[in-house]
Amino acid sequence: MKVYQTNEIRNLSLVGHSGSGKTTLTEAILFVTGITKRQGRVDDGNTVSDFDKEEIARKVSIATAAIPVEWGNIKYNFLDTPGYFDFVGEMYGALRASESAVIILDASSGVEVGTEKSWKYLEEKKIPRIIFVNKMDKENVEFEKVLNEIQEQFGDKVVPFTLPIGQAESFKGVVNVIDETAFEYNGKDSKKVDVPADIQGEIESIKEMLMERIAETDEELMEKYFEGEEFTESEIKKGLRLSITNGDLVPLLVGSAEKAMGIDQLLSI
Repeated sequence: MKVYQTNEIRNLSLVGHSGSGKTTLTEAILFVTGITKRQGRVDDGNTVSDFDKEEIARKVSIATAAIPVEWGNIKYNFLDTPGYFDFVGEMYGALRASESAVIILDASSGVEVGTEKSWKYLEEKKIPRIIFVNKMDKENVEFEKVLNEIQEQFGDKVVPFTLPIGQAESFKGVVNVIDETAFEYNGKDSKKVDVPADIQGEIESIKEMLMERIAETDEELMEKYFEGEEFTESEIKKGLRLSITNGDLVPLLVGSAEKAMGIDQLLSI
């Protein structure tokens, strides 16, 4: 059995409103990392994390399930928590064992009560978090509308780290804002493509805002920023990590767990 050092282990809770896709996301993660050969479905009662008879019958999570995977030489322990309020104690217990969390949000529903409750608890306990906007491929989904609603509720510290290529039924890939790279998906497989021209302006705007956040993490970086000097790749990574850890920045990523789209970007952040 492989032995992992402490700095090679990440414990993350998956939280959010019931039905947002937490269990489906764990299935996508297991599939993308090669642990399973196909994705299970909640409706079919064959998911890895919902194995209890009651969970299979109800088609909802009742207890927290730990899903260990490896990606990029890091071991991730994803804790799939129930979304129903009846089992909220499971979420609290999982977060006590986690150093960070992923809030899963249904793009077709927007910010729901379970989203708000998860955010409020994470804010109170000062737990770093990521927002994964799931179900980007669903009918009538408009990313700008969803993003505006999220930022109105939780503030401008929520910043897109990936942007969608296409929307609703035409959603086909994502753009990584930091690296300025774009990928289109065919199942879990992705191919690199050119960044769409209509997204370039938005990328530049987001990156400029992120550079300001990075500058705020260190006096030397602030001086460098005001002098018009560009940050190095290591300075950018360090500044982003500090901002996220301090709770001053919440990355937002997009994808479709059901179709395993955008999962590699989530694992690589």
